[in-house]
Amino acid sequence: MSNEKCPLKQIQERSGKLLDRWALKVDSAFEKASEGLDKAAKWADENIPFAGKLLDVRDHAKEIDELLGEYHRTTAAIYTQAGQFKEYLGKLSLGNRKAMFKALDGEMDPGELPEYVRPLYEKVRKTIDDGAQALVDAGALESKNVIKDYVKHYYKKHLDEAKENSRIAKALRQSKFFARKQMSWEQKQLREIEDDAAFAVTNTILEQKKQLLKAQTLKLFADKFAKDAPPEGAEGLKWVRISDESAGGGIKKYGALAGKYVPEDVANALAEAEMLGREMAKFNGSYYKLIDHIKVNVTVKNPFTHLYNFGSNMALAFLHGDFNEAVKTTAAWVSGSRQFKKWENLANSLGLDSHLSDLEGLVRPLQRGTGGNILTKALKNAYMAEGSYLGDKARYLYSMEDKVFKIARFKKNLELIAKDKGFDVNDFSKFSADELKAAMKDAQYSYVDYSTHFNGTLKLLDKSGVQPFLHYAVKSTPMVVKAALKRPDRFLMMQAVLAYGGGSAWLGADNENDNLAKPEWAESGALPNLVGVKSWMRVGNTDWYFNSGRLVPGFRFDGFDKLEFNGGFVGGAINIASGKSTLGYKIEGEEDSATEKLTKRMLELTKSYFPPISPLGRYGQQLGAQATADVTGLDVAPKDYNKDDLGYGGIMARGVGVRRFDKKKEYGKELKKARKEYEQFVPVKVPDSKDKEKVEKAKAHNEKIAKLSVQDLREAKARAEAKFKRIKDAATADGVKLDIELLKQGKQGGGAFGGFKFKFGE
Repeated sequence: MSNEKCPLKQIQERSGKLLDRWALKVDSAFEKASEGLDKAAKWADENIPFAGKLLDVRDHAKEIDELLGEYHRTTAAIYTQAGQFKEYLGKLSLGNRKAMFKALDGEMDPGELPEYVRPLYEKVRKTIDDGAQALVDAGALESKNVIKDYVKHYYKKHLDEAKENSRIAKALRQSKFFARKQMSWEQKQLREIEDDAAFAVTNTILEQKKQLLKAQTLKLFADKFAKDAPPEGAEGLKWVRISDESAGGGIKKYGALAGKYVPEDVANALAEAEMLGREMAKFNGSYYKLIDHIKVNVTVKNPFTHLYNFGSNMALAFLHGDFNEAVKTTAAWVSGSRQFKKWENLANSLGLDSHLSDLEGLVRPLQRGTGGNILTKALKNAYMAEGSYLGDKARYLYSMEDKVFKIARFKKNLELIAKDKGFDVNDFSKFSADELKAAMKDAQYSYVDYSTHFNGTLKLLDKSGVQPFLHYAVKSTPMVVKAALKRPDRFLMMQAVLAYGGGSAWLGADNENDNLAKPEWAESGALPNLVGVKSWMRVGNTDWYFNSGRLVPGFRFDGFDKLEFNGGFVGGAINIASGKSTLGYKIEGEEDSATEKLTKRMLELTKSYFPPISPLGRYGQQLGAQATADVTGLDVAPKDYNKDDLGYGGIMARGVGVRRFDKKKEYGKELKKARKEYEQFVPVKVPDSKDKEKVEKAKAHNEKIAKLSVQDLREAKARAEAKFKRIKDAATADGVKLDIELLKQGKQGGGAFGGFKFKFGE
């Protein structure tokens, strides 16, 4: 949808407000910048080997993205609606659900159903029959293959096998409507047919809708791109023939595209979107599923992450001007408002998605219910596994922490349209399809739209675990920048509030001095993040600091100046395998036995990649160690980076992103670093030693200094003295006493300052 036709843009264009006109100019500038990047990418593709592959250059990018974006949004809507349908059916007793299945399968007279169940049966029956007819009309099902009393058969054995082979829900993706073998009800039961209508009916309808959408989308692609033969003279553009293999029953597997030729980038995009079969998808292997599973473990299953997610979205809502609406919508969601549910259902019907959809896909809500004994259920809850009470709650909350903000902006957008046209915003029938889509598209984009295209190279880095969560970072970064540029007044207000609390890295900040009291990993870089929040912000005038950088969406640029990339999950696993923590610290001693080393590595692995509050997760291990120390008196209590005991309070504080820094130790470290820098310009005594390496090293050091000019040495001394003074002044202001002269003149460190006198030239 172009900006000229967008209802929201049309309202902005008619507005007399200066900021509305400014916002349009910012949008236009970003569009021109995007076009410029596309041209640069195409130039690189033509002139630099492999650049096109890395940059994911596509000739029909906009057209493909528009069609696939709509496909993904509609798919999301289908899954959400199916999940709601399953929930609705689930309110029936299990006995009535099984009876309904038998009636739908023609194994029981519908008149035998309880009276209050029959209307629902009739609705379900009509929905399935209408779905079959729609497939016939779309050419995705032959009329002769339409089955009377049809409900799809799922057998527990096949479902379980699919799960064991890491092909979750493979059975749900089958789309072939063959004439099935006639079996008695006893035979079906013997094969363990899934006869719970909440599962079978929901997935029957789901599969019909998915198959219909796929047929319709393939038809749209065929109309737009397909040719019977590659066109003559199509230089520089490769054409690919789509298979015309049969799906059975006279139906082509790839619908209207079967046997046709399409441009190579179109074929690749369809394959990546799984439109041409899961076997062709790039990121469908067990390894990628493992990485996604770890992502879920460290985010969805971490209760503290939820706090940061909500906080970062609130900060973004302020930049967008959605803060008031977000607060109201959140309150409506928490209170269980019926009106909120109506808005949620409308948004869902338009393809509302969340980060959870990106991590776990859309099939999760439609899995078969899992049983097990008390112990099994307890273990599943401890791990927050799929299907467990705690696992489902965590997933729901994580999803809604995204959705509630998108719904808030969606509602705000529709209120703008309703006001412009003069009708009640709650009368959804008054909105056109284009208006609803425009409002939803803007809402999705403003809080990251996961249905749109993502660069294949960057996606590989994300999915492989080398740079996990890159999808969110890449898509949120330009969106945050645009929001700040559109409303510079709000951005400055945010900076003023941050500055008042000592949290701004830009406004009134002295990052150089502030960093002196922090460990290196907590320092604010020259570009800490997109909205200028310090990486770690002091809580009042205490020694406690809050990890404020995590509250900001988009890239965090800490370390970019040092090119510090740790390899994500992959780099962490390599470190663990070599006896280190994921951050590269040693976790085992030279004297440890093989069993001890293996145990420490396994504990480090679970600490890093299991749900943090599970018994073997990060906080679970720490709480367990603290409890063991309290009961036994053993020296196993968890400690902070300064080797001080954390205690239960410290463990929980770390969870919410609050840590205590030892200012005296940190200033002492800075003094030592400054001294080392100074020693580079101080000659050393050549040792009377048989160690030739030491002797040569000392001589080389002195020779290097001898080559320096008097001016260079003067400047070195001046820089050193200034640095010492800066550290001392900062420490004094912080209430920390440091004896710099003792450090400079003492004998520690080999005598570079005390044992050997060096005079700077006059």
